[in-house]
Amino acid sequence: MDPLGIIDLRQLLFKLADQGVGIIIASHLLNEIERMCHRVVIISQGSIFNEIDLRGSTQRQVEISVSSEDDWRCLVDWA
Repeated sequence: MDPLGIIDLRQLLFKLADQGVGIIIASHLLNEIERMCHRVVIISQGSIFNEIDLRGSTQRQVEISVSSEDDWRCLVDWA
């Protein structure tokens, strides 16, 4: 998406949120998600893995444990 498209989309999403509309966004652009959202839900393999309320949160760390080398590689690729 070009910069103007991002700005337009961001404004639309803020307007909808002000109207009380819940919005689900799937994205790997974590900085943009932090900027636009007050609540983040991380879904892994179809189930909620973690839910984070970003309002007033100063600590944004999540501890993740992996049980295999394949899981570790997948996590590194995701990050």
